[in-house]
Formats: sequence, C-alpha cells, structure tokens
Amino acid sequence: MKRLMLLGSIFAASVFAVSAFAQTSPPQIWITWRAVTYLPDNYQGRALPVPGATVIAAVDMMEGGRPANLSGQTTYWYLNDQVLQTGMGLTRIKFTVPSGTTGGAIALKITMPDYKDGITKTIRIPVSSPEAVVQEVPGNRIQSRSFTLHALPYYFNVADPALLDVKWSVRGSAIPSSGNPFELTVSLDQEVEAGTRLPVHLRIENPDGSFEFTNQDINLLFSP
Repeated sequence: MKRLMLLGSIFAASVFAVSAFAQTSPPQIWITWRAVTYLPDNYQGRALPVPGATVIAAVDMMEGGRPANLSGQTTYWYLNDQVLQTGMGLTRIKFTVPSGTTGGAIALKITMPDYKDGITKTIRIPVSSPEAVVQEVPGNRIQSRSFTLHALPYYFNVADPALLDVKWSVRGSAIPSSGNPFELTVSLDQEVEAGTRLPVHLRIENPDGSFEFTNQDINLLFSP
C-alpha cells in the first residue's frame, strides 16, 4: 500500500513538474513564407522571390504546448527595418519584394509588444534572380547533324511561362523558334565539319518592363 502511495506521489510530482515547465517555458514562434514565382511542374524545390515578386508570410506561436491565440494582439511587421503592415491579430501578410533588391536577402520581422514581455522574431528570406537551365548534353558533344535542346525557366515573376520572351542563337546567329519557344531544334549544314564548336546562347526575358532576364551559354562540340 505504501509502495502504491509512493508511486502515486512520484507520478503527481512528475505531472506537476511538466505542467510547471510548460507554463514557464518561453513561447515558440516561427514565420513561414511562400514566394509567388514560376517553377517548372516537375521541380521539387522551393520557389524563391525575385525583385518585384509577391511573398506571402504567416506567423504561428506555441505556448505551453498549445497554439497561442494571437487574435487580440497588436502586430507589427517590418521589411528591412521599415514598417510594412500593422494590425490587430495580423498573422498573415502579402508584400512585394522591393525592386531595388539585387541578390542577397531581405529581413522580415514581426513584433507583438503587448504579448506578456513582448515578442520579436526576425527571419531572412533569400532573394534570387531569374534563372534558366538548358538540358544537359553528355560531354557537351553533339553526334547528329540534327538535335534539339530544351530549356526550363525558374523564378520569373509570371504565372505562365508563355508570357516570357525566349531567344536562341547558335554560333552568333539567331534561330527562330518553331512551336515551343523553350525548345531549340538545330539542323547543321553539310559544310559543318567534325570538331566544330557550336556556342549556344539562350536569353529569357520578362517583357513586362520589370527588367527580369537571364542568359545561359553552353559550348557544344560537333563530334559525329
């Protein structure tokens, strides 16, 4: 009987200790974000923002093992130490990456000064530039006089890649697209000899005036 009473006392003390820890441990706060930029369908990575792109951010907090109710808290959001938005229970925001941001990162901060001793959280969001990837050609060697290259755009501030302006050139000569602008089909003349270098240049640009563009160069070797 005494053993049962002792075990019961130990259990009660453990529950009290856990409860006390949960009540005294500092709240856990985190900010999540999502950039609204274009990614190919089969890409499993994260979309990165570029200057002028939209970012959606949200804040969540756990306290005492439970989600905290932030609906009554005055919330201040800052972007690069400049006030972005302020509101009661403002746990979700949408903003535009400043056009002057050139690589690096932006600092997103949230403060809730009236929540107990005050809450502050800052994260850094990487800012990219638009990119393009041309399919890999093994050894950069072309064995046939007719070949096709494929390109994929990343991080452009568009919902549909058909809105992008795509230009290809081979050996300095522009090659018009036939159908899909992200595919380049090349037919080499018979005069092109084995061992000839075939520099390929790709430029993808957003024609909306935002100065979003990327260039990609590959140097192929005709080796039949």
